[in-house]
Amino acid sequence: MCSRLLAGATAIAIGLTGLFASAAPAQNGGGAGFDGPSRALEQAFKIALLERRKTPDGCYPAAKPLAAALEAGTSLRVGVIANQKSIKKRNVAFVVSSRTRCNRAYIAFLGKRGLYVLDSDEGPIYVVGNDGERVRGNDAEVGGKGPLRSLRLVSKTTTLTTGDEVRRETVSCPTGSFPMGGGMFGTPAPNPLTREGAYPHSYERLGVQRGWHINPVLIDPDRASGVTPRTVTIQALCGRGLAPTASPHKTIFVKPGQTKVAVARCPKGTNLYSGGFQRADFRTPSGSYPTESRAVGNAWQVTGRAFGAFGGEITSIAYCSPDKEAKVKTVSASTPVLLSQFAEATTPACPAGTKLVAGGFSSEGATTLFSDGGHFNPTGSWTAGAFGYFGPASNFTAYGYCAKG
Repeated sequence: MCSRLLAGATAIAIGLTGLFASAAPAQNGGGAGFDGPSRALEQAFKIALLERRKTPDGCYPAAKPLAAALEAGTSLRVGVIANQKSIKKRNVAFVVSSRTRCNRAYIAFLGKRGLYVLDSDEGPIYVVGNDGERVRGNDAEVGGKGPLRSLRLVSKTTTLTTGDEVRRETVSCPTGSFPMGGGMFGTPAPNPLTREGAYPHSYERLGVQRGWHINPVLIDPDRASGVTPRTVTIQALCGRGLAPTASPHKTIFVKPGQTKVAVARCPKGTNLYSGGFQRADFRTPSGSYPTESRAVGNAWQVTGRAFGAFGGEITSIAYCSPDKEAKVKTVSASTPVLLSQFAEATTPACPAGTKLVAGGFSSEGATTLFSDGGHFNPTGSWTAGAFGYFGPASNFTAYGYCAKG
């Protein structure tokens, strides 16, 4: 089908200057980049999430038992400290007891650039310098103000071959360009007989790394029939122009059988032009998954559902800019989804004078679907797909967001 024409394109850049118009840069605050300390903190945080979903009240463990679980579940040395200013040892992950509580995990790791911090209240890892101030990225300045311009769609592929396999995938923007939105699709589409398919755990931009990050997972409930490998294409829409000055995050914890909404609102004086989600953590038997990720007014809204034996977190992320070009218009299209069937909705192209810069999806209140997240098409439209994993839904909607340019 036409929406999957880009499958198999490995790290290619497709010029879309006449179809789209330019893109954006970084998040507010200094990102850590995917280096040694940030890998250590990601490793630790995965265990923290596992520990949280085991607890009956849905809380993170207290600092000491959390540190013990992190050390047992990783290759890291882990300690507990009351105040992050007291951290002097390198290559040790510290649970900061004064900031860790039921709904917040706060873990720090001292590296060459400074103190790397993973605060679950905020989302991305950031760095605190020797002066105690957060190290700020300069994408907003380097990305350049002004009209959207020089937009390109960049993609890469990966292959999932094992059931419940999760990959950390990033597609980077070319030198001198910056990420605006991203997308993903899997080939072949989910199988109606085995219900096997590829879905995202996250959909988020990377400021310092200047790209888009998605963790695809291969869901395979019918293990007896073996696995059909899935080729997953990850996209980043890259260019120059808009510079996000804020990327608010909102995190919720969803217990099995619950549905909750996380809304990340843009600060006063800024406009929402893109968004995404992270921390979905569903495998074949259990976990948290998004049923919606889209713009609602001047905020990005993510609805999460959990099933099976354990729940998990889901985070909504909004990308906001004060620029007038950041006032987006919405295009949309809907389709019904049948039980054990995959269906796609494709939006119209953007109105004259605007360009597609981001996309989202919604199951419109249904909790029966797994979505592939959505992706950009060469025609300037947005396609989002969904599979009726638990049942049918009368409407599944793809949303595209069009900025002036």
